Amino acid sequence: MEKKPTNQNKKNPLPLENEWVIKLVEAARETVKGYEDYLLDKQTYSQLAEIMKKLRELLPDGCKDEKKKKKH
Repeated sequence: MEKKPTNQNKKNPLPLENEWVIKLVEAARETVKGYEDYLLDKQTYSQLAEIMKKLRELLPDGCKDEKKKKKH
């Protein structure tokens, strides 16, 4: 009888992608929290903008280019 391979022995084929997703989710959480604080007047618009810039930096390049396209 042949043994089937278990998933326990498999290595994650995309560790960097998973790391990116974790960072993206954390940045999204921080952005939502920052926006809530902004709405409650606990943060200024410039503080919120800094948080949002961090989130934007994690987005794929195609998403970043949309801002440039809208200007033209």
